[in-house]
Amino acid sequence: MSEIFGVKKHQLNREINYIAKKIVDCDYSKDMVRNEIERKFCTVSRNEQDFLFNTILEKSYQYVWAVDGTFRLSRFGRIVNEYSGEALLPIQERTVKDSLAIRLFDFLADSINSRPCELTHGGCFSEDFYDHCIDRIADTDIPQSVDDHELLIIYLKQAAQILRETRFFSIEKGVPRVAVSEVSSTEIYLDLFASFWSRVKWEDIFPSNPGAARDLMKTKHILIDVLLNSGEKGELNSIANEFFTMTGFGLRDDLLLISYLDFYFFTWLSHFSILKYCRCGNADPVSFRLTPHGKRFLQQLQQVEQ
Repeated sequence: MSEIFGVKKHQLNREINYIAKKIVDCDYSKDMVRNEIERKFCTVSRNEQDFLFNTILEKSYQYVWAVDGTFRLSRFGRIVNEYSGEALLPIQERTVKDSLAIRLFDFLADSINSRPCELTHGGCFSEDFYDHCIDRIADTDIPQSVDDHELLIIYLKQAAQILRETRFFSIEKGVPRVAVSEVSSTEIYLDLFASFWSRVKWEDIFPSNPGAARDLMKTKHILIDVLLNSGEKGELNSIANEFFTMTGFGLRDDLLLISYLDFYFFTWLSHFSILKYCRCGNADPVSFRLTPHGKRFLQQLQQVEQ
């Protein structure tokens, strides 16, 4: 990336971090971020400025998690309407076992059960617990899938909140436990997805824009319909714009909300092996494909919840 913009890598990272912190600390609007980029990177092309814009937004989401991502568990509310995951598919055990969502769950369950830890007064896992997880996770294959340290911490914290709403989690004499002995990966996958899809408040796991998270939770089935109708390969911008038009979730080409969908919603669908990102060059539009499992799963999910 530093070669694209003709500046030293450390200088570029410093500028990105500076603007990202401004978004969080000073509540920068989209136009204010654009103006900062145009002022600091006035010699680069529009495509390169768009790439910078998305990079800065992603970094700002990381800052939100750094200051706020672990303190929201006490505000969780259970949704009475349970998701009947057992009605779905048959699902291939290997497919779900290899998903990042299940690998994060297994790792967290083992970390919780092997090292008793107390929750904070707000009902959250402590920073000490996450530090312990980071120390241990290097011995697993998870860093091969997530090679960014800050993103890995975010995914762990999101996964821990999702895990807490599964039927396998309990607190015994003040100590968290995860009971998964003699439970198949498929059963864990279905309940973990149910927790993500219906039980967890999305403003708690997608915290950078709570209002957008609540609206997305209400209209997620429309976004799934758009995704299913996008063909073999879907472009993020096209899918998002169609979703915006159908729901009023955002204005067309609103890069802030498009990046929000990418960083949170579609990323977690990829963690569940429902879709796979098509890795291209920095200037190419973000695109992804539904996996064979993901297409069947979403089709039956829509039928179950109609």
